[in-house]
Amino acid sequence: MIFCSDKNRPFELGPYPMERLKRDESVGVEERSKPKIAPDAQKMAYYHANMMPPPNQPEPVTVNRKEALAAGALLETPNEIIARLDEGGETPAHYRPTKSIGHEDFKRMKTDEGLNPSKSS
Repeated sequence: MIFCSDKNRPFELGPYPMERLKRDESVGVEERSKPKIAPDAQKMAYYHANMMPPPNQPEPVTVNRKEALAAGALLETPNEIIARLDEGGETPAHYRPTKSIGHEDFKRMKTDEGLNPSKSS
Protein backbone atom coordinates (compact mmCIF):
# COMPACT_ATOMS: atom_id res chain seq x y z
CA MET A 1 0.00 0.00 0.00
CA ILE A 2 1.32 3.44 -0.92
CA PHE A 3 0.23 6.14 1.54
CA CYS A 4 -0.56 9.74 0.65
CA SER A 5 2.47 10.92 2.63
CA ASP A 6 4.71 8.71 0.48
CA LYS A 7 6.74 10.87 -1.91
CA ASN A 8 6.67 8.03 -4.44
CA ARG A 9 2.83 7.87 -4.57
CA PRO A 10 1.72 8.15 -8.24
CA PHE A 11 -0.42 11.26 -8.79
CA GLU A 12 -3.08 9.29 -10.73
CA LEU A 13 -3.99 7.48 -7.50
CA GLY A 14 -5.24 10.77 -6.08
CA PRO A 15 -4.47 12.69 -2.91
CA TYR A 16 -5.97 10.13 -0.53
CA PRO A 17 -5.64 6.36 -0.81
CA MET A 18 -9.16 5.04 -1.43
CA GLU A 19 -8.13 1.65 -0.11
CA ARG A 20 -7.89 3.15 3.39
CA LEU A 21 -11.50 4.39 3.48
CA LYS A 22 -14.05 2.36 5.40
CA ARG A 23 -16.48 0.48 3.19
CA ASP A 24 -20.18 0.03 3.76
CA GLU A 25 -21.16 -3.32 2.24
CA SER A 26 -24.88 -2.59 2.75
CA VAL A 27 -24.77 -0.03 -0.08
CA GLY A 28 -23.82 -2.68 -2.62
CA VAL A 29 -26.48 -5.07 -1.32
CA GLU A 30 -29.13 -2.33 -1.62
CA GLU A 31 -28.08 -1.43 -5.18
CA ARG A 32 -28.11 -5.07 -6.31
CA SER A 33 -31.61 -5.58 -4.86
CA LYS A 34 -33.13 -2.79 -7.01
CA PRO A 35 -35.05 -3.96 -10.09
CA LYS A 36 -33.12 -3.85 -13.33
CA ILE A 37 -34.29 -1.42 -16.01
CA ALA A 38 -35.11 -3.06 -19.32
CA PRO A 39 -33.38 -1.15 -22.16
CA ASP A 40 -36.34 -1.77 -24.47
CA ALA A 41 -38.67 -0.04 -22.02
CA GLN A 42 -36.71 3.24 -22.14
CA LYS A 43 -37.32 5.90 -24.74
CA MET A 44 -33.96 7.22 -25.91
CA ALA A 45 -33.78 10.69 -27.45
CA TYR A 46 -31.03 11.42 -29.99
CA TYR A 47 -29.92 14.99 -30.64
CA HIS A 48 -28.08 15.00 -33.96
CA ALA A 49 -25.64 17.72 -35.00
CA ASN A 50 -28.26 19.59 -37.04
CA MET A 51 -30.54 19.83 -33.98
CA MET A 52 -27.92 21.53 -31.79
CA PRO A 53 -28.10 25.26 -31.13
CA PRO A 54 -25.52 27.49 -32.81
CA PRO A 55 -22.25 27.45 -30.87
CA ASN A 56 -22.42 31.19 -30.20
CA GLN A 57 -26.11 31.24 -29.23
CA PRO A 58 -26.50 34.07 -26.68
CA GLU A 59 -29.25 32.45 -24.58
CA PRO A 60 -30.46 28.94 -23.69
CA VAL A 61 -32.42 27.04 -26.33
CA THR A 62 -35.50 24.92 -25.70
CA VAL A 63 -35.14 21.38 -27.01
CA ASN A 64 -37.90 19.43 -28.74
CA ARG A 65 -37.90 15.95 -27.22
CA LYS A 66 -40.47 14.58 -29.68
CA GLU A 67 -38.19 15.40 -32.60
CA ALA A 68 -35.25 13.88 -30.73
CA LEU A 69 -37.22 10.67 -30.14
CA ALA A 70 -38.06 10.49 -33.85
CA ALA A 71 -34.38 11.10 -34.73
CA GLY A 72 -33.56 7.61 -33.53
CA ALA A 73 -34.84 6.29 -36.86
CA LEU A 74 -32.00 8.17 -38.63
CA LEU A 75 -29.23 6.34 -36.77
CA GLU A 76 -26.89 4.21 -38.85
CA THR A 77 -25.01 1.12 -37.76
CA PRO A 78 -21.28 1.01 -38.52
CA ASN A 79 -21.97 -1.51 -41.33
CA GLU A 80 -24.55 0.84 -42.87
CA ILE A 81 -22.06 3.71 -42.77
CA ILE A 82 -19.38 1.61 -44.43
CA ALA A 83 -21.83 0.52 -47.14
CA ARG A 84 -22.92 4.13 -47.74
CA LEU A 85 -19.31 5.29 -48.04
CA ASP A 86 -18.42 2.39 -50.36
CA GLU A 87 -21.32 3.35 -52.63
CA GLY A 88 -20.12 6.96 -52.66
CA GLY A 89 -23.10 8.21 -50.69
CA GLU A 90 -23.07 11.70 -49.27
CA THR A 91 -23.05 12.61 -45.61
CA PRO A 92 -26.64 12.84 -44.33
CA ALA A 93 -27.94 16.29 -43.41
CA HIS A 94 -28.38 15.34 -39.75
CA TYR A 95 -24.59 14.89 -39.45
CA ARG A 96 -23.92 18.50 -40.46
CA PRO A 97 -23.68 20.81 -37.43
CA THR A 98 -25.66 23.99 -37.04
CA LYS A 99 -23.76 27.01 -38.31
CA SER A 100 -22.73 29.87 -36.06
CA ILE A 101 -24.81 33.00 -35.88
CA GLY A 102 -23.12 35.60 -38.06
CA HIS A 103 -22.07 38.95 -36.64
CA GLU A 104 -24.83 40.83 -38.50
CA ASP A 105 -27.48 38.32 -37.43
CA PHE A 106 -26.30 38.59 -33.85
CA LYS A 107 -26.48 42.40 -33.95
CA ARG A 108 -29.98 42.23 -35.47
CA MET A 109 -31.14 39.81 -32.74
CA LYS A 110 -29.92 42.16 -30.02
CA THR A 111 -31.55 45.17 -31.72
CA ASP A 112 -34.85 43.31 -32.22
CA GLU A 113 -34.91 42.32 -28.57
CA GLY A 114 -34.16 45.86 -27.44
CA LEU A 115 -30.85 44.87 -25.91
CA ASN A 116 -28.68 47.22 -27.95
CA PRO A 117 -28.01 50.28 -25.75
CA SER A 118 -27.08 52.50 -28.73
CA LYS A 119 -30.61 52.07 -30.15
CA SER A 120 -32.47 52.85 -26.91
CA SER A 121 -34.64 55.97 -26.90
